[in-house]
Amino acid sequence: MTDSLAQTLKPVAVTAVGYILLLVTGTIIQLISPVWGALFSIILLLGQFSYMMKLIEASKRFALHEMVPALVTWTMAGLLRQQQDYAFATVSLILLGYRLFELYF
Repeated sequence: MTDSLAQTLKPVAVTAVGYILLLVTGTIIQLISPVWGALFSIILLLGQFSYMMKLIEASKRFALHEMVPALVTWTMAGLLRQQQDYAFATVSLILLGYRLFELYF
């Protein structure tokens, strides 16, 4: 039971810590140079776009595997009031849900 719980909590913790580290990194870069902060934001947006393209063609196993990190990102963005991240996480969840629906039915 505890091994199963540890396997479930590991991606949650990794996603939450990664999200916070990206926010802190982005804030520090923005404080140092607004231009570099804007470039960092654009790079992150392009990464999110490529992730969404990957979700559209996802296998059943990949889509199920990505559901927990997507939910964690969505929750963290909502709690930390990051509107842009919340919007992208919502779109990711919709794409994941659609893909899972498409694969199962």
